[in-house]
Amino acid sequence: MTERGVRPILVGVDGSPESIEATRWGVAEAAMRGHPLVVVCVYFWPAPALPLSRQPADLTEDTLRQDADRVVADVIGATRNPDIDVPITASTVPGLPAYKLIELSERASMIVVGHRGHGGFAGLRLGSVAANVAAHAACPVAVVRSAATGATAARTVLVGVDGPGSADAVLGFAFDEASRRDSALRALTARERPNWPIGSEAADWPATAAANLSALMRPWEEKFPNVPVEQVVSHERPTAALVDAAARADVLIVGSRGHGGFAGLLLGSVSQQVINHAPIPVVVVR
Repeated sequence: MTERGVRPILVGVDGSPESIEATRWGVAEAAMRGHPLVVVCVYFWPAPALPLSRQPADLTEDTLRQDADRVVADVIGATRNPDIDVPITASTVPGLPAYKLIELSERASMIVVGHRGHGGFAGLRLGSVAANVAAHAACPVAVVRSAATGATAARTVLVGVDGPGSADAVLGFAFDEASRRDSALRALTARERPNWPIGSEAADWPATAAANLSALMRPWEEKFPNVPVEQVVSHERPTAALVDAAARADVLIVGSRGHGGFAGLLLGSVSQQVINHAPIPVVVVR
């Protein structure tokens, strides 16, 4: 039973295949964490005029709200699993989708969105709703691709690590996720190998990175002794290393910002690229 006061997991939907998969993933995550789930569709009124198209004569705020109600009901019906007991609440709210989800994130434990969408989330691509929510939400944001859910059974959580700063938040989430999933944790730090001269500081980076990674991991390994851990130092570009490793994982955890090995880890950089290319759900942790 869910404890009183536990913040819900919120899934933003628009009826697209990606939002349906996002809801399935959100249901499983909510069951694993013992959190309630809120399925929300944001509709925008007044409706924006679309190029080369005419608005229906009977388009009103009421019809938009009714359409949003239908979207939420259809998504919940398509994803309901009788074997998973999760309290699910339907919600339709007016507003700009990205801004409304960011606002709602203040009262959520996690936001889940599809990688792409249509309708209420018109053009849901990185750089639009998913990118804005992942960059600015007050809680972790999971971005789910339509082909990702259930695509792997690796029993591995992959986390990208980039030195101090936000590492504690990212590692804390990743260890907790692995523990709840009864999975192993693979922690990866990466930096592309240029033509490093022997004896240079850059040439010493692999050993330094391994030592730094081990130091960052140690407190969490002590806190979660049940989680098997693998530490990986890669000489690939960070994006390539993470996307390649994601093929052998169930979920990828990254920070919203970074430095050093993940230089400029902002949406629009590494995190945007792994969300665009990783074949599994990606969780962005602030």
